[in-house]
Amino acid sequence: MKLKQLTRMMDRLTWIIGAGLGFIVTWLAYSLPFINSVIRVGGIFIIVNIITCIWLGFHLASHARGWQLLVFPVCFLVAVLFFGARYTLYLPLVYLAISYLAWSMKRSQTEAGD
Repeated sequence: MKLKQLTRMMDRLTWIIGAGLGFIVTWLAYSLPFINSVIRVGGIFIIVNIITCIWLGFHLASHARGWQLLVFPVCFLVAVLFFGARYTLYLPLVYLAISYLAWSMKRSQTEAGD
């Protein structure tokens, strides 16, 4: 019974995007030989992942599930620990901070509008 309630509380889109971009794309970025470190860090880890963090923050603000902001940074952290370079270990904290800022800005905007 509790497992059913937990799955109802979870947003599937957040988990798909969090696991997909956080783990699978990170693994691909480190595995594919034609992606150099500049494209990996600058293009994927900074631009694409920050846009994803902002979108997740806005998306989760309408669902009032702030704890799911941890999905993407944790998946990214696990992928970096297994496959990545140690200099990218600070990025999950940056992703969490950006997601939280987007989430809180959207929440305060919707509360002020009500």
